Amino acid sequence: SSTGGGWIIDDVIITPIPNDADDIIESSSRKWAAESGADITGAHTAAAIVNQGPGATAPDIDGIPDGATYAKVKVAALTSGQIDLSKSGVINKRADYITYVAGQTIESLKPAEAGSDVTGSHTAAAIVGQGSGATANNLTELNSVEGTKLAGIEDGADVTESRLRFGLLNNGGFETGTTEGWGKSLGDAIEIISGIHYGSSYACRFTVRGSGVGWRLYQWVPVKGGEAVVLTATVKRDESSLPNDDIYFGLSAYDDSGTGATVKENGEAFISKSVSGLQKVRARYVLGDNVSLISARFRTITKGTDGSGHWIVDSVTLSIIPKDAGDVSESTTRKWASESGADITGSHTAAAIVGQGALATKNTVGTADIDDFSVTKADGSFTSASQSFSSLETTIASVTIDTTNAKKVLLNASANLSYSSSEDGYPIIRIKRGSIVLATYVTTRPRNNLDRWVDSFGAIDTSPPGGNQTYSVTVQGSSGNSGTATNRMIWAMVLKK
Repeated sequence: SSTGGGWIIDDVIITPIPNDADDIIESSSRKWAAESGADITGAHTAAAIVNQGPGATAPDIDGIPDGATYAKVKVAALTSGQIDLSKSGVINKRADYITYVAGQTIESLKPAEAGSDVTGSHTAAAIVGQGSGATANNLTELNSVEGTKLAGIEDGADVTESRLRFGLLNNGGFETGTTEGWGKSLGDAIEIISGIHYGSSYACRFTVRGSGVGWRLYQWVPVKGGEAVVLTATVKRDESSLPNDDIYFGLSAYDDSGTGATVKENGEAFISKSVSGLQKVRARYVLGDNVSLISARFRTITKGTDGSGHWIVDSVTLSIIPKDAGDVSESTTRKWASESGADITGSHTAAAIVGQGALATKNTVGTADIDDFSVTKADGSFTSASQSFSSLETTIASVTIDTTNAKKVLLNASANLSYSSSEDGYPIIRIKRGSIVLATYVTTRPRNNLDRWVDSFGAIDTSPPGGNQTYSVTVQGSSGNSGTATNRMIWAMVLKK
């Protein structure tokens, strides 16, 4: 300086200035492009990026294909948020967005009116394949049930009513504690007392005395003509007031034809005044065809106004039972045969019969197919021991054999016979089944010949009774002669076929 002053200089720094981007280093968040002005989605296809999907370069969702789990919905030509139901798996919980399409599997999900019930605005006849019963208001409007006319519509059977009905009496056990349902004869007295057997709370006691001989306690029940009925009751005499008359337990019947009551079978039960304790009684009837009303009743035998004492009754029942098999329906396991004694071998091959033997399907049977002794069976006995005989009949040999299913039994017997005297003898030989004689022989020997000789005899039992039977050969000396038998033998052959 002109004045001679000066500057003090310190920390002089020389900083280079970058000429362009090449002189600037990338940072952790700023990276340089490969070329000036590069736009990786504009100048390059996204496919150049490793592992990218097709959606990377799609300008909109139309360019993205459906996936395995999710699918696109169609927006073209659809309004108000509607979706394309042609896509499988598409679910929409609002029926407002589902459009009716004629001819589709579901033709319409929108009812004709709000809250409507299709059966309210349509007749049931609109349901395909229904029967006439679908629109019937009651049974009267039905034409038939399985081809059988209903009673009350046209003449025919009552297929809706069970043929088996039990406990038809009202208050039959008096368990209401009253005489409800029961009537009595004029002058009779009936009252409820404690039950007379286990499990019964109440019973009914009635007097023998009444307006004449006849009904004492009764109840009317409607029935159908031709039915079979059974009545049961438990009865005992009142030990504290013994009755002086027996009673009958049975029924009376009312006949609609006006010709009088008809009962085809009278099963009235007798109840004796001489018996103490419980008497369990039963009566069975088959009603006439015109009977429509019956009365279960107890009646006196001889006493009327002169009757005295009491009877006690309990557990009275009236039941409809089958007259015969015609009143019983087939079950799932029991079927009716078309004729008596029929079996199912007519419609099935023998091989279909459970538990059959090997011979059931054979056209011919040889000896190799038959078990030993299943057709014939033989048995017998033999002894060489000596057996004395006299003028009394003496068994010298016997055999017992099973004759079950036997057609015939062939018999043969033999023995060495000799006499102890020098006179000619005429021993009588018999072959027997039990005490029944099947064959008789009279044999002779040469005069003064004391040696033993052999005789053989046979018989056929043409009517064996079955089971174990004993066959025997007997000897009886004649003219007071006696002798001995040795080498005694009998055999039997049973023929089953």
